[in-house]
Amino acid sequence: MRHPGVPVVTVLAIIVSTLLAVALAALFRATGQEQSAVPPAPRPTDSTWPLVAPAAATAPVAVPAGATPRPTTTTTTTAPVTTAPHTTPEPFVQTFTGRPAASPLPRLPSPTARLSMPVNVDGCDRSYGTRTQCVPWRFPPGVTDGCTWLRERSFLDAPLTARAPDRHHLDPDTNGLACDN
Repeated sequence: MRHPGVPVVTVLAIIVSTLLAVALAALFRATGQEQSAVPPAPRPTDSTWPLVAPAAATAPVAVPAGATPRPTTTTTTTAPVTTAPHTTPEPFVQTFTGRPAASPLPRLPSPTARLSMPVNVDGCDRSYGTRTQCVPWRFPPGVTDGCTWLRERSFLDAPLTARAPDRHHLDPDTNGLACDN
């Protein structure tokens, strides 16, 4: 059944790619090259791995018919465990850490002058709002009404305080709230 809006070529491409994927999966399984999601664990190579030989399996002894089995004693011997002698390797010391390549700089006296920076160093006019609010020092070009611009950007969802100097003239009634009329 053909769906409206789906080209026949697309449907055929999906069918062919599905059949190809199934054929490749069957080929990998047949040749034993099936990919596993988890690679096998590496074989241990260090000398601390236990070198215990696995115990040899004993086969049951067959007793001929009519004969009575004689009691047998079984002794099990295990191979002695051999381990490599434990030696502590010498520490590896990097040669470049012996002495610094440069001498330390001389100590400078503490500055006595106070640090001064302009009020609008961050681009915000701190006469308006709280510390976390940034009323711009300069409104974007083309803005004629600062209150409308601030209202569009949710600055006026809560009262916006205004302190002197009122550079943008956002508090004409000087009641301490910007754009409240």
